[in-house]
Parts: sequence; C-alpha cells; structure tokens
Amino acid sequence: MDAVRERYGGQGQRADAIQTRASNRPWRHFSRFGPASADAREGRPPFFWSLVSGSAPREATLKSGWKSVGRVFILAVVLDVVYQLYVLHFVYPLQAFAVAVILAIVPYLILRGLVTRLARTNRVRG
Repeated sequence: MDAVRERYGGQGQRADAIQTRASNRPWRHFSRFGPASADAREGRPPFFWSLVSGSAPREATLKSGWKSVGRVFILAVVLDVVYQLYVLHFVYPLQAFAVAVILAIVPYLILRGLVTRLARTNRVRG
C-alpha cells in the first residue's frame, strides 16, 4: 500500500495523471453502451443487478460485459505495469489488477446501469 500512496506525490504524480487520462477516457466508455440500450429495449435488468440477483444467465451476462470492457481493462493493466516499471522499478501484479478494475470495470458497471435505466425511462416516456 505504500507504493499506492507514493503515486500521489513526487515523480509518480505526473505518470499517474497520464495513465488515468489514457485508460479512463469518457468517450471510450460511452462508445460501449450499445449493450445497455439493448438491455433496455429487451426489458432486461441493469447489468450489475442481473449479475447479483441471478435474474439472467450469468455466463451470457459476463461474456457480454467482458466483450464490451475487456480491451479497456487490458489497456489499464498494461499502462499500470509500464508505470510501475518506470516509477517503482518493480511490478506488483495484484496492484496492477486492482488499478485496472478501478479504472475500467467500476466505471463500466456504473455507466452501463445508468444508461440502461435512462434508456428505459426515455423509452417509457417516448
């Protein structure tokens, strides 16, 4: 955890800002929400809720999610490993995985759920 704290001060601050901008660009996420609109059109529950509640086949739901966010996740892992090698001169795989989850998967889960709900609301009104 000390390595994570070191990121936000000193020489790691600039590299972290570059990594965050590169792997968490909003338009990358917005371009992936065809599935959320399809969820709303077909009356499926929001993505994360369907995973938690088991209201949809989990395997198909996970496959759909990975298809949408997989490249962004892998990019986030690669960028974090490059950052770790550059700044820390060592690779912490668990830390790289955690950063990738925070930068790629969490925003995807939040935005896909919101887009599904918004699309369903607009569909009911329209």
